[in-house]
Formats: sequence, structure tokens, C-alpha cells
Amino acid sequence: MAPDWAARVVAPMSDGLSAVERTRLAASRDSFLSVTRPVPAELDSGATAEWLVDNRGALGGLIDRDAYSPAAGPRLLVYRMHVADRQHTGLIVEVAAAAFADHRVRGHESVHADRVDSLIRQYEAVPVQAELVALLHDHDDYVEGLIEAALASTPVLAFQDVAGVGQEVWEIRDATIVEATVAHLTSLGLYIADGHHRVAAAVRRWELGGCDPRETVLAIAYPEHQLHLLAFHRYLRGPVDATELLEAARAVADVAAVESSADIGRAPRFESGTVGCYVAGAWWAITWPEPFPPGAAGLDVSLLHQRLLQPLVGWELGARLETSPELLGLAHLIERADAEAGAVFALTPPTIVELMDVADRGEVMLAKSTFFDPKPRGGLVLLGET
Repeated sequence: MAPDWAARVVAPMSDGLSAVERTRLAASRDSFLSVTRPVPAELDSGATAEWLVDNRGALGGLIDRDAYSPAAGPRLLVYRMHVADRQHTGLIVEVAAAAFADHRVRGHESVHADRVDSLIRQYEAVPVQAELVALLHDHDDYVEGLIEAALASTPVLAFQDVAGVGQEVWEIRDATIVEATVAHLTSLGLYIADGHHRVAAAVRRWELGGCDPRETVLAIAYPEHQLHLLAFHRYLRGPVDATELLEAARAVADVAAVESSADIGRAPRFESGTVGCYVAGAWWAITWPEPFPPGAAGLDVSLLHQRLLQPLVGWELGARLETSPELLGLAHLIERADAEAGAVFALTPPTIVELMDVADRGEVMLAKSTFFDPKPRGGLVLLGET
């Protein structure tokens, strides 16, 4: 990334933005969101093709204007983000697609097939990777020492993006260090933190291409303490019969009224084992009886779906249920619930220990069960054909 372009091009991930912010940034041909705009589900095949051609054109425009310059030789990048008063630092690396396929790098969330298919179409039309799959690993002295040494030098890139997030990049070009670090990372237990759909799309393309060992996934590996794990809340589109919902909840859990703030943007806080429910203008606490099942089945989001929402809503659940990251707050969901008689379900995220346990068991959580903060920005590095 050319330094004088970084502040304009590097962009937040689309699923961490509101619809208004996403539309505004994607309209700028300087923003990388103009390259990665998701195809709207309502478009027919012809309109989808045109949309993807336009995405490819946006990438071509950035390259033609020298927003990117090629880099030769093996290297590692240390990438740091400044979010509020926190700093988050990890190593940008390429990971073999085969490592995801054989579960050396373990995931924890299921994926939606239609989203994976959409990403495959995007990658075929715009054959570059520029959105970092976030990985995590336990604390490791070697990695921490490598990062600390890099931070003592001058960054090759330092800027603030359109969302006001400061970012810096350091390069490690010593071939011996690069080789040793790659070997060391290979020996660590790595887990997918964010990017399950992108990984699934990359693995599918790798399989369709004959399992080429040269096929890699662009990723950033974080020590686990560098990331904050947040929840995805659920919203059930109305009309919802509040009496019926609460009666169904009482049949499978303890239900209690919750006193909430008059400020719509300040919802109550709930502990693990309890799901908050906002319906018909009031908050309720739904507390699951113990003991909880082991693994993914015992997580709050699984209990909510299996014990309450599936029996209550039935086959319509997929069409009526939406997810929203904790980062966006609950005010917008509460407003919708009041306007259309919907219901909001406020969830507490699983812990990283629970996440690793699910992955180690070979299980998966429901899609959109975890949201890691911060999300590394898109467009910082390009991998692939340009």
C-alpha cells in the first residue's frame, strides 16, 4: 500500500458498519469497500455479473493510480491498530489453504452456503485477497519477542483511516527470521477468530482447483490477549406475540422482569447463562437451568435457538431472524422492535476458552455467534492476481 493512499483506501470490514456507513464508503472509488461490495441477494444473474465487473473495475482503478506497489521476496508484516485507548498487534502471514482443510487451523463457527457461494463469485471476478482472516493463538514468548523487536524500529506505514483508527505496519525481511517464524507459527495451535466464510470460500476454490499446494489465505495471527470477543445479538422480526413468547420461555427457563434504563441506548447487562429479551416495551431475563450440555450445545446462543426460537417460530425462523454485532449496540434493534412488534435477544459472548474447546472438539457454533474486536482493515495488503 502506497503511504499517501492508505488513509483513503484502507477500510473497515463491511459487517462492522451500519448500512448507511457501508453505502457511503462503498460509493467512494478511493475506498477498498468499492472493491469488496457484497452482491445484493435480490439481483438476478445479469445484474450480479455487472456488479462484480464494477468491483473489478474499482480494483483496477486503484492499481492504475498506483495505490499499490509490488513487493519482492518473503516477508512478514507486523500490523498494529489503535482503537480508543487500546492497541492490538499481530503478524500478517499467508496460511496454506490445506491447513484449514485438514483442521490444523481450527474453526468454531458454521457458515451459510449462500454467503460462501457469493464470496466464491466475488473471488473469481476479483482474484485478490485483501481482507485479513483473523487467527488467534495462546501467548507465545517467541512471537511476543519478535513483535516487540519490530515495534522498536520505524514503521513503513503509519496512518489514520476514515473511521479515525490509527494503524501502523512494520516489515520483517530477514529471510532467516521469516523462515524460522513461519516454522514456529506452524507448530502453534491456531484458531480462526474471524473470517469463517472467507476461509470456507478459499478452501472450496482450493479443492475445485485440484488442491494446489501454492494456494494460500491472507491472514493475521494474534496472541489471544490482543483481541476482544463480543457477541452477535439476535432480532426476531415481528409481529411477535409477547405473551406467547414469554410463556414458551417459562416452559424451558426461569424468566424474570428486568428494570432497565430510560435511555434506549443503554440496555441491561446480562451474565453468561442468561439471555436478555426485549419485547412489547419491556426487558426480561431468560436464565437457562443447569447443568448445561458440553461444547457448542451448552452455549447461550445454542440454547436460545434450540430450546426457545426453533420450537416457537418453526420453519419461518431462518427468514425472520437477523443478527447484529454487539459493537453496534442495541438501540437500533430496540427501535425496530417498538416499531414493528419484534423481539430483541441480547447475548453474552462465549469465552475464548469455550471457543477453543468447541474447535478442539471438532464442533461448530451457529453462524454469527462471535464477533472479534477489532476487525483488521481491508485493502492494506493485496495477495493474488492484479
